Amino acid sequence: MSANMRDAYAGTGRASLAWGITERAVDRVAAAGKCSELGMNLWRTKYGLDSISFLRAVEQLSVVYSGRYRREDADLVGKLCFQAISEWVAQFCTTCAGTREVMHGDLKAICTACAGSGVRRYTDEQRARMLSISFDKIRRMGGRFRWLHDYISRQDGLVNDVMARNLERE
Repeated sequence: MSANMRDAYAGTGRASLAWGITERAVDRVAAAGKCSELGMNLWRTKYGLDSISFLRAVEQLSVVYSGRYRREDADLVGKLCFQAISEWVAQFCTTCAGTREVMHGDLKAICTACAGSGVRRYTDEQRARMLSISFDKIRRMGGRFRWLHDYISRQDGLVNDVMARNLERE
């Protein structure tokens, strides 16, 4: 009986230790294990729409932000990080959905809401309302918001690099 099992196993692709060209889920999990926790939570948030990862990413980004801007109120830090990640996830224009064009009858036209960029622009006024803080305060924090967006983009890029390298997609 055991000889028959050996023959059956040897006839499958699992018997060989040769590298295959197929990528399996375990390969992606192993590659993801080499990425930063914040980066993976950002990826799961944006590309997997995982709400638990979103909350973890807000917490982790808040720690990084607080390390850089030590005098910021803890409640405000959480709100800023929540808003920055939300903007990063929902980055496309709500009018054209990022396509840069809208249809007017049978004609295509450049989207006027985003001026053809496909990107949703958040104004200081919108941010102040969403964060429930004064317009003046949000204007003073413009540089910090840019830093948050740049940091999130760098984390996204680093995860992309690690995944590509480990999954041999370069």
